Amino acid sequence: MKIRKKTRRVVRKTLMRPWIMYGRQDYVFILSHMRSRSTLLSHILGSHPELCGYAEMHNSYIDPIDLLWLRHQLYERGEKSPVGRLALDKILHDSLILSPKVYDNVKVKKIFLLRDPAETVKSILNMGRKLQNVPWHMDQKQVFSYYNERLKTLVSYAKETMNPGFFIDSEDLVKHSGRVLKELSQWLGLKETLRENYATFKYTGVEKHGDPFANIKTGKIVKQKSDYSEIVLEEELLREAARNFETTRKLLHKYCITG
Repeated sequence: MKIRKKTRRVVRKTLMRPWIMYGRQDYVFILSHMRSRSTLLSHILGSHPELCGYAEMHNSYIDPIDLLWLRHQLYERGEKSPVGRLALDKILHDSLILSPKVYDNVKVKKIFLLRDPAETVKSILNMGRKLQNVPWHMDQKQVFSYYNERLKTLVSYAKETMNPGFFIDSEDLVKHSGRVLKELSQWLGLKETLRENYATFKYTGVEKHGDPFANIKTGKIVKQKSDYSEIVLEEELLREAARNFETTRKLLHKYCITG
Protein backbone atom coordinates (compact mmCIF):
# COMPACT_ATOMS: atom_id res chain seq x y z
CA MET A 1 0.00 0.00 0.00
CA LYS A 2 2.83 2.39 0.88
CA ILE A 3 4.47 1.64 -2.48
CA ARG A 4 1.23 2.45 -4.29
CA LYS A 5 0.95 5.79 -2.44
CA LYS A 6 4.57 6.62 -3.23
CA THR A 7 3.99 5.72 -6.88
CA ARG A 8 1.02 8.05 -7.08
CA ARG A 9 2.95 10.92 -5.48
CA VAL A 10 5.76 10.53 -8.00
CA VAL A 11 3.30 10.31 -10.89
CA ARG A 12 1.55 13.50 -9.78
CA LYS A 13 4.90 15.30 -9.92
CA THR A 14 5.59 13.68 -13.27
CA LEU A 15 2.31 15.02 -14.61
CA MET A 16 3.73 18.52 -14.26
CA ARG A 17 6.43 17.81 -16.82
CA PRO A 18 5.74 19.16 -20.32
CA TRP A 19 6.62 15.89 -22.06
CA ILE A 20 3.79 14.14 -20.21
CA MET A 21 1.31 16.79 -21.28
CA TYR A 22 2.33 16.95 -24.92
CA GLY A 23 4.26 13.77 -25.68
CA ARG A 24 2.93 10.56 -27.15
CA GLN A 25 0.89 8.53 -24.66
CA ASP A 26 0.90 5.07 -26.22
CA TYR A 27 2.36 1.88 -24.78
CA VAL A 28 3.56 -1.54 -25.91
CA PHE A 29 3.42 -4.59 -23.64
CA ILE A 30 5.07 -7.90 -24.49
CA LEU A 31 2.92 -10.54 -22.79
CA SER A 32 4.73 -13.85 -22.58
CA HIS A 33 6.55 -16.32 -20.32
CA MET A 34 10.17 -16.75 -19.30
CA ARG A 35 12.72 -17.87 -21.92
CA SER A 36 10.39 -17.06 -24.81
CA ARG A 37 12.93 -14.78 -26.54
CA SER A 38 11.07 -11.81 -25.06
CA THR A 39 14.38 -10.08 -24.26
CA LEU A 40 15.41 -10.40 -27.89
CA LEU A 41 12.12 -8.91 -29.06
CA SER A 42 12.20 -6.12 -26.48
CA HIS A 43 15.73 -5.16 -27.58
CA ILE A 44 14.67 -5.06 -31.24
CA LEU A 45 11.73 -2.86 -30.29
CA GLY A 46 13.70 -0.71 -27.86
CA SER A 47 16.32 0.01 -30.52
CA HIS A 48 13.72 1.61 -32.77
CA PRO A 49 13.65 5.43 -32.63
CA GLU A 50 9.90 5.48 -31.97
CA LEU A 51 10.06 3.26 -28.87
CA CYS A 52 11.54 3.63 -25.40
CA GLY A 53 12.26 0.70 -23.08
CA TYR A 54 13.84 -2.73 -23.49
CA ALA A 55 14.12 -4.31 -20.01
CA GLU A 56 11.70 -6.08 -17.70
CA MET A 57 10.42 -3.45 -15.25
CA HIS A 58 8.62 -5.85 -12.85
CA ASN A 59 5.63 -3.53 -12.58
CA SER A 60 1.99 -4.29 -11.89
CA TYR A 61 -0.53 -2.25 -13.87
CA ILE A 62 -3.76 -1.85 -11.94
CA ASP A 63 -5.08 1.38 -13.40
CA PRO A 64 -3.98 3.91 -16.05
CA ILE A 65 -1.90 5.95 -13.59
CA ASP A 66 0.52 3.02 -13.50
CA LEU A 67 1.23 3.64 -17.18
CA LEU A 68 2.52 7.06 -16.24
CA TRP A 69 4.67 5.42 -13.58
CA LEU A 70 6.29 3.33 -16.34
CA ARG A 71 6.95 6.45 -18.37
CA HIS A 72 8.44 8.10 -15.29
CA GLN A 73 10.75 5.11 -14.69
CA LEU A 74 11.98 5.20 -18.28
CA TYR A 75 12.55 8.95 -17.99
CA GLU A 76 14.57 8.50 -14.79
CA ARG A 77 16.78 5.85 -16.38
CA GLY A 78 17.81 8.41 -18.97
CA GLU A 79 19.01 5.93 -21.59
CA LYS A 80 16.47 7.19 -24.10
CA SER A 81 13.89 9.87 -23.43
CA PRO A 82 10.27 8.66 -23.61
CA VAL A 83 9.27 12.00 -25.12
CA GLY A 84 7.07 11.32 -28.13
CA ARG A 85 7.78 7.58 -28.04
CA LEU A 86 5.89 4.38 -27.36
CA ALA A 87 6.77 3.22 -23.83
CA LEU A 88 7.65 -0.49 -23.62
CA ASP A 89 7.50 -3.12 -20.90
CA LYS A 90 7.17 -6.90 -20.79
CA ILE A 91 5.21 -9.02 -18.33
CA LEU A 92 6.16 -12.66 -17.83
CA HIS A 93 4.73 -13.63 -14.43
CA ASP A 94 1.26 -14.05 -12.95
CA SER A 95 2.49 -12.40 -9.75
CA LEU A 96 2.36 -9.08 -11.62
CA ILE A 97 -1.14 -7.70 -11.96
CA LEU A 98 -2.38 -6.52 -15.34
CA SER A 99 -5.95 -5.32 -14.97
CA PRO A 100 -8.61 -4.94 -17.68
CA LYS A 101 -8.43 -1.18 -17.14
CA VAL A 102 -4.93 -1.33 -18.59
CA TYR A 103 -4.78 -4.22 -21.06
CA ASP A 104 -8.02 -3.12 -22.71
CA ASN A 105 -6.93 0.52 -22.89
CA VAL A 106 -6.91 1.69 -26.52
CA LYS A 107 -3.48 3.25 -25.95
CA VAL A 108 -1.97 -0.09 -24.96
CA LYS A 109 -0.73 -2.39 -27.73
CA LYS A 110 -0.25 -6.02 -26.69
CA ILE A 111 2.27 -8.37 -28.29
CA PHE A 112 1.80 -12.04 -27.37
CA LEU A 113 4.91 -14.23 -27.66
CA LEU A 114 4.80 -18.01 -27.24
CA ARG A 115 7.53 -20.66 -27.28
CA ASP A 116 7.09 -24.44 -27.27
CA PRO A 117 7.37 -26.22 -23.90
CA ALA A 118 10.39 -28.44 -24.54
CA GLU A 119 12.68 -25.54 -25.44
CA THR A 120 11.17 -23.24 -22.82
CA VAL A 121 11.42 -25.65 -19.89
CA LYS A 122 14.92 -26.81 -20.80
CA SER A 123 16.02 -23.18 -21.08
CA ILE A 124 14.60 -22.33 -17.64
CA LEU A 125 16.21 -25.42 -16.09
CA ASN A 126 19.51 -24.54 -17.71
CA MET A 127 19.24 -21.00 -16.35
CA GLY A 128 18.43 -22.35 -12.90
CA ARG A 129 21.40 -24.69 -12.98
CA LYS A 130 23.84 -21.96 -14.06
CA LEU A 131 22.62 -19.10 -11.86
CA GLN A 132 21.43 -21.18 -8.88
CA ASN A 133 19.56 -18.26 -7.33
CA VAL A 134 15.93 -19.35 -7.74
CA PRO A 135 15.31 -22.88 -6.39
CA TRP A 136 12.15 -23.58 -8.40
CA HIS A 137 13.98 -22.91 -11.66
CA MET A 138 15.75 -26.23 -11.06
CA ASP A 139 12.56 -28.21 -10.35
CA GLN A 140 10.89 -29.67 -13.47
CA LYS A 141 7.45 -29.99 -11.92
CA GLN A 142 7.42 -26.40 -10.76
CA VAL A 143 8.75 -25.10 -14.07
CA PHE A 144 6.10 -27.01 -16.03
CA SER A 145 3.44 -25.74 -13.61
CA TYR A 146 4.60 -22.14 -14.15
CA TYR A 147 4.50 -22.63 -17.94
CA ASN A 148 1.02 -24.19 -17.96
CA GLU A 149 -0.48 -21.56 -15.67
CA ARG A 150 1.12 -18.74 -17.61
CA LEU A 151 -0.39 -20.03 -20.86
CA LYS A 152 -3.85 -19.91 -19.28
CA THR A 153 -3.26 -16.29 -18.31
CA LEU A 154 -2.12 -15.31 -21.80
CA VAL A 155 -5.29 -16.81 -23.28
CA SER A 156 -7.45 -14.89 -20.81
CA TYR A 157 -5.75 -11.61 -21.77
CA ALA A 158 -6.30 -12.34 -25.46
CA LYS A 159 -9.95 -13.35 -25.07
CA GLU A 160 -11.07 -10.60 -22.71
CA THR A 161 -9.97 -7.54 -24.65
CA MET A 162 -11.86 -5.53 -27.25
CA ASN A 163 -8.53 -4.45 -28.77
CA PRO A 164 -6.80 -7.50 -30.32
CA GLY A 165 -3.11 -7.99 -29.74
CA PHE A 166 -0.45 -9.22 -32.16
CA PHE A 167 0.66 -12.85 -31.82
CA ILE A 168 4.20 -14.01 -32.63
CA ASP A 169 5.39 -17.59 -32.57
CA SER A 170 8.83 -17.43 -30.95
CA GLU A 171 10.25 -19.79 -33.56
CA ASP A 172 9.10 -17.47 -36.37
CA LEU A 173 10.91 -14.56 -34.74
CA VAL A 174 14.15 -16.43 -35.45
CA LYS A 175 13.39 -18.36 -38.64
CA HIS A 176 11.26 -15.74 -40.43
CA SER A 177 12.42 -12.59 -38.65
CA GLY A 178 12.24 -10.32 -41.72
CA ARG A 179 8.60 -11.08 -42.39
CA VAL A 180 7.58 -10.98 -38.72
CA LEU A 181 9.31 -7.67 -38.04
CA LYS A 182 7.85 -6.09 -41.17
CA GLU A 183 4.29 -7.09 -40.23
CA LEU A 184 4.80 -6.09 -36.60
CA SER A 185 6.11 -2.68 -37.74
CA GLN A 186 3.01 -2.15 -39.85
CA TRP A 187 0.72 -3.17 -36.98
CA LEU A 188 2.45 -0.76 -34.62
CA GLY A 189 2.26 2.00 -37.22
CA LEU A 190 6.02 2.62 -37.23
CA LYS A 191 7.52 4.87 -39.87
CA GLU A 192 10.62 2.69 -40.20
CA THR A 193 10.64 -1.12 -40.24
CA LEU A 194 12.09 -2.90 -37.23
CA ARG A 195 15.55 -4.37 -37.89
CA GLU A 196 17.08 -7.71 -36.98
CA ASN A 197 20.16 -5.98 -35.55
CA TYR A 198 19.66 -4.10 -32.30
CA ALA A 199 21.45 -1.90 -29.79
CA THR A 200 22.69 -3.01 -26.39
CA PHE A 201 21.96 -0.95 -23.31
CA LYS A 202 22.95 -0.42 -19.68
CA TYR A 203 20.98 -3.43 -18.41
CA THR A 204 21.53 -5.73 -21.40
CA GLY A 205 22.55 -9.14 -20.08
CA VAL A 206 21.99 -8.11 -16.48
CA GLU A 207 20.13 -10.63 -14.34
CA LYS A 208 16.51 -9.73 -13.39
CA HIS A 209 16.23 -7.30 -16.30
CA GLY A 210 15.98 -9.96 -19.01
CA ASP A 211 18.15 -12.64 -20.60
CA PRO A 212 21.35 -12.88 -18.50
CA PHE A 213 23.38 -14.85 -21.07
CA ALA A 214 25.92 -13.88 -23.74
CA ASN A 215 23.77 -14.23 -26.89
CA ILE A 216 21.70 -11.13 -26.08
CA LYS A 217 24.88 -9.02 -26.10
CA THR A 218 25.68 -9.85 -29.75
CA GLY A 219 23.26 -7.23 -31.07
CA LYS A 220 21.75 -9.61 -33.60
CA ILE A 221 19.37 -12.56 -33.84
CA VAL A 222 21.30 -15.76 -33.13
CA LYS A 223 19.90 -18.48 -35.37
CA GLN A 224 21.75 -21.40 -33.82
CA LYS A 225 19.85 -23.14 -31.04
CA SER A 226 21.42 -23.89 -27.67
CA ASP A 227 22.21 -27.53 -26.96
CA TYR A 228 20.24 -28.78 -23.96
CA SER A 229 20.56 -32.46 -24.89
CA GLU A 230 21.81 -33.33 -21.41
CA ILE A 231 18.49 -32.20 -19.89
CA VAL A 232 15.92 -34.99 -19.99
CA LEU A 233 12.30 -33.97 -19.46
CA GLU A 234 9.63 -36.12 -17.83
CA GLU A 235 7.49 -37.42 -20.69
CA GLU A 236 4.13 -37.11 -18.95
CA LEU A 237 4.78 -33.51 -17.94
CA LEU A 238 5.98 -32.67 -21.44
CA ARG A 239 2.92 -34.25 -23.09
CA GLU A 240 0.56 -32.21 -20.93
CA ALA A 241 2.46 -28.99 -21.63
CA ALA A 242 2.55 -29.78 -25.36
CA ARG A 243 -1.24 -30.13 -25.40
CA ASN A 244 -1.59 -26.82 -23.56
CA PHE A 245 0.83 -25.19 -25.99
CA GLU A 246 -1.13 -26.32 -29.06
CA THR A 247 -4.43 -25.22 -27.53
CA THR A 248 -3.00 -21.84 -26.52
CA ARG A 249 -1.41 -21.34 -29.92
CA LYS A 250 -4.73 -21.98 -31.69
CA LEU A 251 -6.59 -19.61 -29.38
CA LEU A 252 -4.01 -16.83 -29.78
CA HIS A 253 -4.31 -17.25 -33.55
CA LYS A 254 -8.07 -16.92 -33.14
CA TYR A 255 -8.16 -13.87 -30.88
CA CYS A 256 -5.08 -11.98 -32.10
CA ILE A 257 -3.72 -10.50 -35.27
CA THR A 258 -0.93 -12.75 -36.55
CA GLY A 259 2.14 -12.12 -38.60
